[in-house]
Amino acid sequence: MAGFRMLLRSSSVEDAGQDTPILRGPQPDSRFVALLEALKKRDLANVKTLLGRGLSPNHREPARGNRTPLIYAVKHDFTEAVLELVAAGANVNLADAAGITPLHMAAGGGHLSTLRILLSRGAPPDPIDNHARTPLHYAARAANPGPGGSNFVSVVEMLLSAGALHGRRDADGRLALHNAATAGSSKLIKILVRGRGSSTINFKDKEGRTPLHCAVLGARSLDAVTSLLDFGASINSQDRHGDTALHMTAGRPYNHVDDEFDGMCLEQLLSHGASVAAKNNEGLNALSLALRRTMWWGRPTARDYVLHAVQQLVAKGACIQDGFAMWRMVESFPSLVPIGLNRSFRANTSARDSPLLQLDLDFGPLTVDSQQLCEIQRQRPLNPQAELPLPPPLLRDSEVSMLHYIMWAGRKNLLKHPLCHAFLHLKWFKVMMTGELDYESTFLDPSPPLPSESQVLSICILVVFIVLVFIILSNLLVGLAVSDMYAIKQRSEVLRLTRHVELMVQVENLFRNSLIPRRLQKCLLNSISLTSGNPSDVIVSVYPNRTHGFADTIFLLLVRIVRSRKLLTKIFEIFVSGFIAPEHVPSLPSQLMGEAVNMALREHELDKREERLHLRALQVGQNKQPGSAQQSNTQVPVTLRSSIIRPSCVERASWRWTLASDTDVEEDVDLFHPPLQQQSSTWSTWHPASSGTQRNVLPDSHARFEELRKLVLNLQATVETLSTTVQQNQSTYRTAATVLGAHSLNDVTV
Repeated sequence: MAGFRMLLRSSSVEDAGQDTPILRGPQPDSRFVALLEALKKRDLANVKTLLGRGLSPNHREPARGNRTPLIYAVKHDFTEAVLELVAAGANVNLADAAGITPLHMAAGGGHLSTLRILLSRGAPPDPIDNHARTPLHYAARAANPGPGGSNFVSVVEMLLSAGALHGRRDADGRLALHNAATAGSSKLIKILVRGRGSSTINFKDKEGRTPLHCAVLGARSLDAVTSLLDFGASINSQDRHGDTALHMTAGRPYNHVDDEFDGMCLEQLLSHGASVAAKNNEGLNALSLALRRTMWWGRPTARDYVLHAVQQLVAKGACIQDGFAMWRMVESFPSLVPIGLNRSFRANTSARDSPLLQLDLDFGPLTVDSQQLCEIQRQRPLNPQAELPLPPPLLRDSEVSMLHYIMWAGRKNLLKHPLCHAFLHLKWFKVMMTGELDYESTFLDPSPPLPSESQVLSICILVVFIVLVFIILSNLLVGLAVSDMYAIKQRSEVLRLTRHVELMVQVENLFRNSLIPRRLQKCLLNSISLTSGNPSDVIVSVYPNRTHGFADTIFLLLVRIVRSRKLLTKIFEIFVSGFIAPEHVPSLPSQLMGEAVNMALREHELDKREERLHLRALQVGQNKQPGSAQQSNTQVPVTLRSSIIRPSCVERASWRWTLASDTDVEEDVDLFHPPLQQQSSTWSTWHPASSGTQRNVLPDSHARFEELRKLVLNLQATVETLSTTVQQNQSTYRTAATVLGAHSLNDVTV
């Protein structure tokens, strides 16, 4: 109780309002109160009178937080009173109960004249308060990017010239640069990173945040973000929670969103090379955080901003990493889903004919964790304007829940995407055990005929099928011949995939019947699961160019029949010299394999090209810095220099994809397969068996055209600059010649 009373007595009441309760405690000295009134009214005569009555200039008033008259004089920027108090013997280093000195007060208020007086009277430039903050921290925190921020710039320059240190940290581990970045003052940032301060550009506070994090979080100033990036701030630095500056921009809480600033800041970060693949400690990338905003549209313009952010992130190669992001993309931005799913294909090399080519299929977007979705739904802030219940298909613990939801949402065309198609093919193979007959890969494969594990059975099934349904097939062919064959084929493909999904849902529901024992349920579900019961293992690797010999094929066939791999391995090692037991890897139909490989190689080439161009842009930017050798020889215009150093986000985004449709209306348009007459990249055209040893490289005419166009523009600007310089030199030479000629004539006359 005594400690609580002492706390009340030491608390300051100078800022108390009308509704503030009056606490009982020691009454302030009447002379001190009168002095405060005189300082507020800037009455110098009254100040001198009160000091003459015996009030000490170093009086510390307990009722006012032990503040001295000098602190209040500095607070009101009363220069004459400051001089009078100092002349009367006021101590310029005397602090209040919070450790705040007059120098802190002058720096925090931007009072340049009083700051100069205090420094001239021997005040040290780096006193610290109870939170280890220096006057430099106070000035940087109070700075603003507006017209009134010039005083703080002068204050900081004066403190630095007096010996204040850049690297002083406060109790939170923050530098003055962190405060300047939070305030959004680009001028102050440039001052603090000059000279010895350049090494502090990437210092982290106790939360692991750099000045760039602070600028993105609190500044609302694009100039501050740009200044930090230009001075070499680490754009992909992560804080204690694993968030980068891009995470903070894309995942800002919905009630703190500034649409204009966030949109421009997102573009600026992406154009400077921010990684869209970086994940925080929760395993979320920037796209997933941006999509979380679609759970609530707090304001009318929120959807437009999130759409712009998602477009920018997807354009830079952000992938849909989990079922939640996939659900929100299908629900809110279905036209962007195909582009986001393209990043789920990854290749380890750009050589399509390499026998070591490995194609990784990330089925993470198609896996749903119903418990995670329910938890996110529960954490959603209350918003009566938008009630968003979870769709029923996503509440089922099934591997095809996402595909079922796509059908339920009326987006059946998305099932034709190679990722969804490959997932359905592998899942269908698991459910139906024997797989599905693939006529093209069985009978029309241009590779040398090698016996496979299901070739004989497929031929028998095909013969029986043709004999039994010959008449039906004939009538169907006649109907296709007189109709739109391509449209019917596409609709039938979608219908076939939807039927597969429906059958898989029914099979999994049957295996989850309560009449079946739990152990048997688990065994049956694991037998048809692609992830072997582990939802986190969602990456499946296939090898398009790997082939097995006769012995390997027979071994894999017997393993499926006998189910004794160790015994068969010993038998084959005895009868086959140098035999190594092969591993069974999943395979895809030839046409689907070709589409997947083309997509993976295209993304691989785009990633390498963007990395090379970004490194080239950084090298050009370093060469164009003031003081370099090239800068002294050739003067590049400012407007051109900025476009050379940092390629714009829109230009780089156009290399990766072009949005086919900006509408969210279901259309009978095939977004993944061009018409038959336009298909030029099938498995037969690029397969090593049909193309020999020729290695094809994915063409990218748009990217090459953009590079050539930029080179031409750069050459034109350089030529114009050189021509202007030549003209100026010629005019200078003419003037000099004229002057010299006049002088020579005068000499001759004399």
